[in-house]
Amino acid sequence: MNTSLNSQLSRWIPDIASHVQLGQKPVHADQIELECRRSDGSTFIADIIVGNLRGTKQPLDLFIVRNIEQQRRVMRELQNSQSRLRELGSINESARESERKRIAREVHDELGQVMTALRMDLSMLEMVHGEQVPKLRSKVQTMKGLVDRAIAGVRQIASNLRPPALDMGLGAAVEWLVSEFKRNRSTEVLLNLQGLTAGVQEDRAMTIYRIVQESLNNIAKYANATRVEVSLQHVGDSLELVVRDNGIGFDITALTGRQSFGLLGMHERALSIGSDLVVESEIGKGTFVHASFPWVAEEGKTS
Repeated sequence: MNTSLNSQLSRWIPDIASHVQLGQKPVHADQIELECRRSDGSTFIADIIVGNLRGTKQPLDLFIVRNIEQQRRVMRELQNSQSRLRELGSINESARESERKRIAREVHDELGQVMTALRMDLSMLEMVHGEQVPKLRSKVQTMKGLVDRAIAGVRQIASNLRPPALDMGLGAAVEWLVSEFKRNRSTEVLLNLQGLTAGVQEDRAMTIYRIVQESLNNIAKYANATRVEVSLQHVGDSLELVVRDNGIGFDITALTGRQSFGLLGMHERALSIGSDLVVESEIGKGTFVHASFPWVAEEGKTS
């Protein structure tokens, strides 16, 4: 491209001379985005491809200008839509957690009290009439066993809905979660909790707890791991979470449909409180989950 034409283009697109040197390279193309000016003085953002072509008698300079204002506008609208959807999802998740908390308390208080009272009545029945009616004693023992199972079930349901340990802080809740994971398993679990107090904002604590819970559930179901590391540390202005296992691993790119819902849910939970969750895995090399959450203390409490 000759000097005069390059000069004309530089006047039309003020920054082009500082971005590309036309006619200086072999078959090649550079792609840049610049603000361009129309003949009427109005401006627009353009995607510009500049290069040269050879294969003819004389090299030809290539210059393509594509108005991308509409594309930019669509991208902004898409980003705003995604942001609103995440906000809505966060609100819905908070509402679900509040409902779980309410149901957990009602199940624990109402059903738990009824079951406890029933067991006491059975014990009283055995004490008063057990000697007079021998067959009654064995029947009462069977009924007490059923009531005990029901009480344990109520407690388990309430704990799954909302672990009571969360009332003592995020660290206590994660510790309880790990102890439940270790029950009836030979898996070695290394737990590292540092700098955690009860002062983490409740909705954030619940979100982090659910991410750890989902990670451990995935390990229990699929990893076949013999060693698991769970680390949650308060470092500076952030909470650093690491969940690592030495299991069979998986190919992240091969996940589809239902297989990826759990990971997608973990990502969305993390995004809802200003974090990005990273999941790395290879077949035969285990799985690594990491996230860094901004520290937000509960009102009236500090770290």
